[in-house]
Amino acid sequence: MIAMGIRSTAERTRRIQVHSPELHGIKSEWMISDEDPSLSPTIFLVEQPAGMVLPAHFHRNNQFQLVVAGTGKIGPTKLEPVTIHYAGAYTAYGPLLAGPEGLKYFTIRPVHESGMQVVAETPQHAWPKGPRCHATSKQVAVLSDHELAQATHLLTANAIAGDGGMRADVCTLPPGSELDLFWHEETEGLFIFVLAGSVEVEAVTLGLWESVFLSSDELTTPIRAGAGGAQVAILAPPALAPAYRT
Repeated sequence: MIAMGIRSTAERTRRIQVHSPELHGIKSEWMISDEDPSLSPTIFLVEQPAGMVLPAHFHRNNQFQLVVAGTGKIGPTKLEPVTIHYAGAYTAYGPLLAGPEGLKYFTIRPVHESGMQVVAETPQHAWPKGPRCHATSKQVAVLSDHELAQATHLLTANAIAGDGGMRADVCTLPPGSELDLFWHEETEGLFIFVLAGSVEVEAVTLGLWESVFLSSDELTTPIRAGAGGAQVAILAPPALAPAYRT
C-alpha cells in the first residue's frame, strides 16, 4: 500500500471538531485511506485554540503526534515545534493543554480510529492487559531553505525509539538525493512526513507537512529530495500488541 497525505485533501476537509459543548477545535484530514481494522493509514491536523484542555485519554491504536505550531503541554512536558510524541495503544496521556498561541499537531496512525477514550470516564475493567508505552522527543530544529540547499550528504538523527520496532528519525536529504529507508521486521510500514523542502514519490511532489505511507511491501519505492533538498520525519509504528487485537 502507498497512501499520500496532501494539502488539497486537508483544505477540502477542514472543519470544526466538537468534543463536548465546552471543547471545540478544528480538524483537517491530510491522509485518508479506508477503515480497514488491520491497516488503514490516517493523518489529520488538530488546531487546538489557546487555553483549551483535552482531558487525559487514550486510543485503541498506536499513534505518533507531531507538534508543528504553537506551544502547550502534554501532562508536565512542554510542547513546541517540532516535537514528536508517541503513545501506544491503551496508553493514557495528557491532559493536553494549548498555550496562549494555540497548538497545532498532526496525529498519525497506521489504523483508522475515531474518538478518544477519556481516562476519568473509563472503568478499570475496560482496559485490556497489555504493554503501555509513550515517549516525547526533544525539540527538532527545522532547517531553512538555505541550510537545505547547502546540504551535501544525507544525515539521520534518531528522535525517539522503543519496543516492537517503534522509531522516529529525522533525515536531511541533499538536493536530488534518494532516501535510504531503514526497516524493522516488526513494524507495519513507514510514514515519511515533510518538515521542510520537498520530496518526489511516484511522480508526485510532496511539500511542507505532506506525507506518504509505505507498507512493508512497498519500501523499495524511490523517494527523492526536490531541487532544494528536504528534511523529513520517518515514523515507524510498531505492530499492535497481541493483547489488543480482537
